Amino acid sequence: MNIRNLHVFVDSLLIANQFNGSYMTKGDKLAKYLEIVKDISGYFYYFDIAQVPRDENAEADALANLASSLRIPEDINIPILHILRPAIDLQDIDQDSPYLRCLEKPESLEVMKDIHEGDCGNHTGGRALFSKILRTGYFWPTMRRDAMSYSQKCDACQRHSNIPYQPAEPLHPIVSSWPFMKWGMDIVGKLPKAPGGKVFMLAMTDYFSKWIEAEAFVQVREKEVISFIKRNILTRFGIPAEITCDNGSQFIGKRTTNFCESWGIKMITSTPVHPQANGQAESSNKIIINNLKKKLGSKKGKWAEELPFVLWADRTTTKNATGQTPFSLVYGSEAVLPTEMVIPTARLSLQNLESNKETLSEDLDTIDELRDIARIRMATYQQKTAKSYNKNIRIRRFQVGDLVLRKAFQNTTNPADGKLAPKWEGPYRIDSEAGKGAYKLTNMEGEPLPRSWNAIHLKLYSRRRDETLCLNPSSDQKSELDQDPH
Repeated sequence: MNIRNLHVFVDSLLIANQFNGSYMTKGDKLAKYLEIVKDISGYFYYFDIAQVPRDENAEADALANLASSLRIPEDINIPILHILRPAIDLQDIDQDSPYLRCLEKPESLEVMKDIHEGDCGNHTGGRALFSKILRTGYFWPTMRRDAMSYSQKCDACQRHSNIPYQPAEPLHPIVSSWPFMKWGMDIVGKLPKAPGGKVFMLAMTDYFSKWIEAEAFVQVREKEVISFIKRNILTRFGIPAEITCDNGSQFIGKRTTNFCESWGIKMITSTPVHPQANGQAESSNKIIINNLKKKLGSKKGKWAEELPFVLWADRTTTKNATGQTPFSLVYGSEAVLPTEMVIPTARLSLQNLESNKETLSEDLDTIDELRDIARIRMATYQQKTAKSYNKNIRIRRFQVGDLVLRKAFQNTTNPADGKLAPKWEGPYRIDSEAGKGAYKLTNMEGEPLPRSWNAIHLKLYSRRRDETLCLNPSSDQKSELDQDPH
């Protein structure tokens, strides 16, 4: 009605004076009425109550008597013609669609379960589940959100979900400040049987100069690893500060660990099935194998005989990371190649035995400068590589206490499952952070797993509040990856 000024007439002097403040209000009942009237008066610019005689207020008096004499049934239904503020938003419902049945929470859970995982269910995603429920003829206000949550927390959907291959952490370049400070160690095999029954190759690579040392073995045990380090590293290049390796029992066994501790060598192990953590060793293995393939042709069994020549070729090849050959960074000058003996180069044709010593001394004087240039170039190369790598990362971080699933591997799944085997196993609980995207895990009984796991092999696990944890059928048996190597 858009009324802004209101003058009210009453036949009760008490009520008029109580509102105007002339009389005190006694009794809780009258105080409540007065409070309501004062609240209503706040909606007007001007509001006043004045007392008039009863005979001048006959219409209001008759209306009050009529209301008190009527008896209204308590179960009467009053139709609502127009709702100014609807309790729910129905804008997503098509006006041309048939009527939908509105469900309460217990019914909605039953419908979602049957449509998602029942006889006609196909464990579809949240959006498709919502659409299927709506097309079936059901509705409740939060059905879109509930369908997304139900699908995301489905145990079977999580265990069989696709494995993301995007990196989970930024690239962490490994820096070596001087030659032979840090080595990467790895085993390659089995290779074709060479003379003497040799089928394995143990290789170590210097992170600074990219110098590779490798040797063929019949088998690689702790005994062979210790002998190789003594013969090819300690007595030729000195004691390294660090050696990075995987979790093979040859590298982290008691004998190897005690040997390294006695020489002050720090052994750094990479996370399981994550060769990127020992990328330098993996890169060197790839170079050696590729070169052996090209050299051997059909005579694969001669790989052990060709191995020294493959190493020589690699040591005299310029590396993109440093801009120098490993040989020059180690000795300060380039090696004489077989070609130079057939077709002499200038340094052989014009060599002067008297000035040879002076020339070699100059090379040794400039080797530090050469290494500084290589160090700067390698830092720039690593920055460019990291920038390119980090464009495709999809960060996955976990908090202590989070439940996670771990990627299933060939030796952790039941062979009888074949193509139907789950892609993820668990759940496990995050116990602590191991650094650089790696985490320590415990099983649901609180027993710690012996090694840390990189985030690329983990995914967050969600469960519904009303369900118990669904463990793997073989969760009571530790897989090979979870066996303590000691």
